[in-house]
Amino acid sequence: MSVAEIKVREDVQEKFDHEFAAGKWSYLASSSREVPRYGAVAAYIEWSCPEGEGVLDLGCGEGVLFRYLSDRHKKGYVGVDVSDVALNKARAADIQELHCSPMEKFIPPRPFGLIIFNEVLYYTTAPFDVMGYYRPYLTPDGCAILSLFRFKGNESAIWSGLDERGWDVLDRTKITSARGGLTWDVALLRPR
Repeated sequence: MSVAEIKVREDVQEKFDHEFAAGKWSYLASSSREVPRYGAVAAYIEWSCPEGEGVLDLGCGEGVLFRYLSDRHKKGYVGVDVSDVALNKARAADIQELHCSPMEKFIPPRPFGLIIFNEVLYYTTAPFDVMGYYRPYLTPDGCAILSLFRFKGNESAIWSGLDERGWDVLDRTKITSARGGLTWDVALLRPR
């Protein structure tokens, strides 16, 4: 599917600009409840992405994940978010390459060793089309990381559809925060 065929929700940029300006998402950087999830994502990056192949973080927000990366992965990090307000906050983290774009319309500048879908697939009308669109932007041995919060069962359709859409789950972990009982699933994926 081409990028032009994936429908973008019209309200997304305005919604997220407003929410980031109001501080709704600032807890991601300051709450100890989020540390286990970001730690798991960063560990998968460290384990699976060769140095120099780059990390593409879709829906990077204020750049919280960047703070968890080792120096060897910070050099090749590219963040993409629909909210310019969030990206302005991310620039304070000295991230070298940030792009303001809906993930459905962003055209990566090069292939990446790792593409991260960190809590973003709920916000698109076509999660598997978005994942499929980014497949050609993975290096030959590249992987993807998928992180989904467990709520109302909405995420189960994404997990159950991975195999039939040509994604192998190399590893998957369940993370539950002791504070607040929040639960996420984080997985390392490889396209077939």
